[in-house]
Amino acid sequence: VSIEINDIVVLLTDGITEAQSRGQEMFGTDRVSEIVRSCPETATAQDIIDALLAGLEKFCDGRIMKDDVTVVVMKRKS
Repeated sequence: VSIEINDIVVLLTDGITEAQSRGQEMFGTDRVSEIVRSCPETATAQDIIDALLAGLEKFCDGRIMKDDVTVVVMKRKS
């Protein structure tokens, strides 16, 4: 796999994608992709992690997580 400049690689556990809202809807991979795509091009890997975790927290609305939440983001700068 070739990673080009400004490409973003996101590795995460299913604790994120399977996290549920109060209505029992799962967070899912589409939300992860949407959050990553919504970050500005100037966002750092840490900014993307922060956005993902903030989006997850808002989605879960205080619901207790039943699984681990692990995310690694890599962004090629040059």
